[in-house]
Amino acid sequence: MDRRKFVNSLALISAGALVLPGTELFAKSSEGKVIYLQPTGRHVRHGLFNVSNNQARKEVIKNWLKSLQRDRFFQNGYSEQNGDPYIVSIETSKGENLQIMLEGDSVNCYVNSQKLTPNSSNNFKTKNLEIKVIDLTGNSTQMLMLKGKKSFFVPIEGKVKVGTVTLMDEIGLVLDDKQSVEVKGTNSSKLLLISEI
Repeated sequence: MDRRKFVNSLALISAGALVLPGTELFAKSSEGKVIYLQPTGRHVRHGLFNVSNNQARKEVIKNWLKSLQRDRFFQNGYSEQNGDPYIVSIETSKGENLQIMLEGDSVNCYVNSQKLTPNSSNNFKTKNLEIKVIDLTGNSTQMLMLKGKKSFFVPIEGKVKVGTVTLMDEIGLVLDDKQSVEVKGTNSSKLLLISEI
């Protein structure tokens, strides 16, 4: 290729890259949209200070979830271990404030400070959302039937593969209008599924 054609081709590619809508293109997966989450806040016992300074992530998913904050409270006072209390706080664009609290095998869900009663084990429903905590022990695989318009997957413990995307501490996934998806955990993994209904 001669130099003139090379320069012209490079100029066209550069101009095309400037016109494209931005990095949103590169964050999409064939399975859905990958969401980069703030790190989980880690708190020592008695709450005198945070190990990490964690601010709620604003506008997590446009026109749906306004903020998301995850916190882990160390039972032994100084380091993370399985079974530590874990809290996910969510504010929706429809005015619901949720807190999902996990401690060992126990799961509690509060909406606007009122405790919800689970429909089945670890399955809660509000006016606009369905919330599930999925426990994947070993290298187990489950086929999940999705009911909502949007489904948001937040990893709680371990790595979880949702379709073809691997989720871990700071990577979540949003699926739009999907009927079912296969999830696979590694070792003892937990996954939070929030669906808009």
